[in-house]
Amino acid sequence: MRKMTERLVGKLRLDIAIEKEAKSTRNLVPPEIGWDRIVDNLPTLQSWIISQLRAGFTPGGQQVIAVRKAQGTRPLPIWGAVERIIYRALTDLVLGGEFKLDRSADAYLAFIKAPVRYSERLQRESRKSQGTDNLFFFLQSDIEYVVKSDITAFYQYVDHAVLGQELQARGGDFDAISHLLELLREVQGRAYGLPQLLDSSDELSEIYIDRVERQLLRHGLAVWRFNDDFRIACRTYHDALNSIEQLDAAARDVGLVISESKTLTFRFMNYMFDSLSLNREPGMDGVLLDDVEAVVGDYTDDFSEDLEAAKSCIHGAQATDVVDEGLDLRKVNTDNLRLLRRALGSLTHAADAGVTEDILRLFIYAPALSPTLFQYLSSVYLIAQDRVTAVIDEMINHASMNEWQHQWVLRTIHDLKLLREGALGQLDNRITWVKNKRLESSSAMTGAYATLALSAVRRIEFDQVMRSLEAAPSALLTWYAAALREHYEVEREPELKRRLDAVASMSPLHKALVEDASS
Repeated sequence: MRKMTERLVGKLRLDIAIEKEAKSTRNLVPPEIGWDRIVDNLPTLQSWIISQLRAGFTPGGQQVIAVRKAQGTRPLPIWGAVERIIYRALTDLVLGGEFKLDRSADAYLAFIKAPVRYSERLQRESRKSQGTDNLFFFLQSDIEYVVKSDITAFYQYVDHAVLGQELQARGGDFDAISHLLELLREVQGRAYGLPQLLDSSDELSEIYIDRVERQLLRHGLAVWRFNDDFRIACRTYHDALNSIEQLDAAARDVGLVISESKTLTFRFMNYMFDSLSLNREPGMDGVLLDDVEAVVGDYTDDFSEDLEAAKSCIHGAQATDVVDEGLDLRKVNTDNLRLLRRALGSLTHAADAGVTEDILRLFIYAPALSPTLFQYLSSVYLIAQDRVTAVIDEMINHASMNEWQHQWVLRTIHDLKLLREGALGQLDNRITWVKNKRLESSSAMTGAYATLALSAVRRIEFDQVMRSLEAAPSALLTWYAAALREHYEVEREPELKRRLDAVASMSPLHKALVEDASS
């Protein structure tokens, strides 16, 4: 990135950006490392980042994880801590304090019900003008069809030039916009795309996709949008076909493509009864955008008051030729995943170990559930150590998995200390597997998780961790710094403390990440 002017640096709120990033969560990856230490050293790190920006900051490239979905995968970028902080600060400055992004459950429910409310309003206005009223407005609705559509791989194809135009049209700071686009291009290595599951990307994507919605509104369509999901109310089937063509054209104007498989036209009565039957469950405050087309079901299927029903749901999910009333895992879809996720979530909250033996089957046939599966195993470990350890061993021995799933297994092994002396199950085999993942994995991210698991119980030499730190991409600094710290803290040898002090001297960020051990 080019050197920042004093004026621009003075307008950045890096302290707020650090605190926001530390509080953010990314539900598809294991809990992130190091942010508590970054917050504890906020003033020092803020001053250091300012110096970097004044001198011309050189960002490191991102690491990309392929996250499993019901069908296929999605790319999930991992950015370094400093890059994320600067990204957040620049986005906040460009958008200004007045920008509010509402991705709540209530907002999503209002969105899907909007075509029905619109039809109701039209009928009430019509009846009022005639001096009559009709409670059964839907029987004489002017709206006969509702189009449902969304954008294919939306975040991956956001054009930075178009994004810059939209940000400037909003009156954003020109220098800040230029540096923001530079940061995106240099970290991602291309002039398009936003990193998914970062709050800043959600806000920028809203500015981008709003351009598509505005074009449809200018053409007189009754359209509503939530993120990149669209609903259009139509009076005739011809209008429905025309609205799809206009949506497709508006998306193509900004380099996007609508999803053919998810572009559907519903008769109004069918859409109305489906949407009005949905209700928000207490305590569900946000929408997970990884399954936005089915997520509203997360507010209607609640197992918290009936754990036996949750267990029956899990037990009934089978991959056999005979599936009576349960789910066929060989044909799992987003609705199935949503139901299983809700059932597992209730059992996780209750720390009920009643479905431990089902986890391996779900891991194999429904890999998209991996985050939920490992959260469940961690929640019941204290009351079912032998069973949880056996499940992990079976995964290692028999399950085919991608690098993302390897990372979840490795992080769980680390958190539960399953490589410690005297651990239950097949300890030697587990150690060998983790060492192989560190040396042979095609993903640098997997190697970092394996190093962390080995370091926590000193199953690896300090020199090996140090060499990995020096060779690792900057996006993985927090993982290797944590590995060095945890390796030292097992026995706190004076010689290792001197070496940690040397690591801490590399930069204020290195110091913040290892200083608990070296101080």
